[in-house]
Amino acid sequence: MTTTAVLGRDYRLLWSAAVCSQVGDSLRTPALALLAATLTRDPRAVAAVTVAGLLPPLLFGLLSGVYADRWDRRRTMAVADGARAVVVAALAWSVATGHAGIATLVVAASLLALLGTLFDASAYALLPTVVPPEGLAHANARLQAGTAVFALVTAAAWATFRTRTGPPATPPH
Repeated sequence: MTTTAVLGRDYRLLWSAAVCSQVGDSLRTPALALLAATLTRDPRAVAAVTVAGLLPPLLFGLLSGVYADRWDRRRTMAVADGARAVVVAALAWSVATGHAGIATLVVAASLLALLGTLFDASAYALLPTVVPPEGLAHANARLQAGTAVFALVTAAAWATFRTRTGPPATPPH
């Protein structure tokens, strides 16, 4: 029997969810920074948006792990990604209606990163419940490698796209 067969359907679903989530996470930081750059010429404001998206995992990573251990992990993953979809939709609406500002981007970046941290903690905590003990090391390696590879592929695709499309629009003075 192959290792993939031992890992099972639940593992494949978990792996797919984690990898798809990673693709979105990989696009979040550069996309929000570029959006900030279209709103202002102030590099401190662009940096604030970027930092707001990087701080939550550092500040709340351990706490996310605590909650991931105490709450239903599948439900937590679903709620976290659903909440991220709501944040992205609200951000899209505010951009489309001309109401987005740096403060909006800072809040969105923070919420998306915080919810992503909770999703990731839940996904990794769920792993031992969907894989038999003999397949756990292999499953964990595949999950880590899959999210890392897709993060790199997404970053490379984003860089290629940005290189071909040019710099963001000039912000107002």
